[in-house]
Formats: sequence, C-alpha cells, structure tokens
Amino acid sequence: MTGDDRNGVLRTINYVIDAVFACDMILQFFVGFWDPSLKAMCYDPVIIARRYASSWLAMDVVSIFPFDVRLIDRLIDRARATRGEQEGREWVERTRATNSESTSPRTHTTDGR
Repeated sequence: MTGDDRNGVLRTINYVIDAVFACDMILQFFVGFWDPSLKAMCYDPVIIARRYASSWLAMDVVSIFPFDVRLIDRLIDRARATRGEQEGREWVERTRATNSESTSPRTHTTDGR
C-alpha cells in the first residue's frame, strides 16, 4: 500500500468515526439523565438540551471538526508551493547559466593557443 492509499484509508476511517460521534451528539438531545435533586430520571427534552448544551456540546462539536484534514491539506499545499518555487528558482538559475554561456565572449586565437 502506497503512502497516498494509506492516507486515503486513514482519512476514510477518520470520517466514519466523526460520523459516529455526530450521531452520538444528536442522540444526546434525546437521552434522559438521572437528576439527583429529584432522585428520578429526567426525560424533558428542553431540560436535556439545556443540560447538554451547557456541559459537553461545545467539546463534542470541537472534537468532530476535521482540524487534522484542514491542517494536512494546508501543509501539503505549502510544501507543493515551496517545491514549485524551488523548481522555479532552479530553472531560472539554469536558464541564466545557459544564457551567460552562450553570450559570453569567446576568445579564439589564430595562433593555436
């Protein structure tokens, strides 16, 4: 398996895991919880939503955001741009070297020196 294939498989696995966590986030709005003050289960959707929004919702949203994909894509783009700039510089240097060789005055002597 090449590096690109491996990255594609890992990226797919990452998306599947993110999808599972997204489903879990949705389910959190519908799952009751034990309320110690009432000593009973609470199934009121408004109270469940408020409790989840004030506790784990922000962390769950941040955890499924694909920071790694964005970061990796930016690093790859930057590496490609840098490599392109380097290749461009090398091409300019080769062109200048070739041009300076072809335009440099050649001194030929007729006496064989």
